Amino acid sequence: MSIDSDEVYVGHPIIGSWVYTVNNCNETYTFRENGSRLSTSNEEVVTARYEISSVNELNNTFLLKDEVLQDNGKVDCSGSTSVMTGDVVEVLLFIEQSPDRFSFCFDTQLKNCFGPFLRQK
Repeated sequence: MSIDSDEVYVGHPIIGSWVYTVNNCNETYTFRENGSRLSTSNEEVVTARYEISSVNELNNTFLLKDEVLQDNGKVDCSGSTSVMTGDVVEVLLFIEQSPDRFSFCFDTQLKNCFGPFLRQK
């Protein structure tokens, strides 16, 4: 499955740069309005294309489909060196407004999550 979207996300709450710190190492995700994403984790650099759709606007939960376009294969914050180029992932994205943070969640109860990522000003 390939993400082939001309979607533009102007004004979407995910747009911007977000940081999650693990093992004294920063993972930074930057979501752009044109549907592209850049992330860095230790020495790893990943470029991706994403699509996002609303699941429950009342609690700011969205479905994120993400396709890795390029991964340099270098070590990330978890010590992994796997190359994810071509991988497509679907996760729930739970965005909290105060403070600005989000988590990737793997269940609809928002119990099994990764994060939080904090918005960078």
